[in-house]
Amino acid sequence: MASAGAILLAVTIALQTVTGITLNSCITAFSFKSRKNGSSFHPTNLIFSIMGLVNIFLQFVLTAQNIIYTFWPCWFFMRELSLSLSVLTQCMAYCSFWLTGWLCAYYCVNIVNLGHPLIARLQRLLSSFLPHVLVMSIIGPFLLGVLSIWMAAVVEVKPSSNHTGCIVGETFNLNAAYRAITTFLGCCLPFFLALISTGITISSLIRHINKTKNNVSGYTPSSLQSLIHAAKTMVLFLVLSVIFYVFALLFSATITNTSAEAMSVLSSFIIMSFPLTEAVIIIQAVPKLRKKIRGNFCCEKESGNKTEENN
Repeated sequence: MASAGAILLAVTIALQTVTGITLNSCITAFSFKSRKNGSSFHPTNLIFSIMGLVNIFLQFVLTAQNIIYTFWPCWFFMRELSLSLSVLTQCMAYCSFWLTGWLCAYYCVNIVNLGHPLIARLQRLLSSFLPHVLVMSIIGPFLLGVLSIWMAAVVEVKPSSNHTGCIVGETFNLNAAYRAITTFLGCCLPFFLALISTGITISSLIRHINKTKNNVSGYTPSSLQSLIHAAKTMVLFLVLSVIFYVFALLFSATITNTSAEAMSVLSSFIIMSFPLTEAVIIIQAVPKLRKKIRGNFCCEKESGNKTEENN
């Protein structure tokens, strides 16, 4: 990679890292500060705070991965380092997928008014055992990640120079059955949970709009606004998760392909943006947090202007 391109990528990585960690730290601090002040810890705030923590760790791992890949590519292809970064990224990504799935499910069962017994039971289940469910959503992916260390098999390949100029003599590969199981448990199940919840919420929103046109509605204006807001947030989270997974696959497929270096860099940039983008979605989903961040920014800007005027 050209030095100018490496410098530009390094600056981009630094900006994404600082902004992503700052915003996710604000999300976590806001949630725990509300709890400390005696306010009720709303389940969605609990999910958002855990998302913020997971995103902070994920941002650190992705930053380390991109810096090593950009400036010390030979280290990146070392089996021990590559496997460690891959396991950590996988654990954080699977945690994020499950948190997204449970968030969509909670929105669905608490906002959508279907009157179905299954929805009512699921609502009671999430209300009573949500903290336990979230803990399992964190522990489960890490157990799968640790297990992958034993499931990873060294594959000897013919030594050759790749696009980084390194000599690759061996790599590692995961057992096909293990890879299928982890993909199903870490990606497919939370994706289907989020997809079904989002689909039910959007269907309810469409039915309400049709009833409104016929002057028959069971929703108040405030509940309608909540339904629209929840549906938008769920769609954004769902789309972001799909984009992250697709580009993660592209990055894995093109990382050693000389002719696809541009796609590898693009995939790396998209993956790196995931914690920051998710933080932006969370901030727009929490009006109080959004107002607080804007208020702090405006106060700092005003204080800076006053300082300049005094000088």
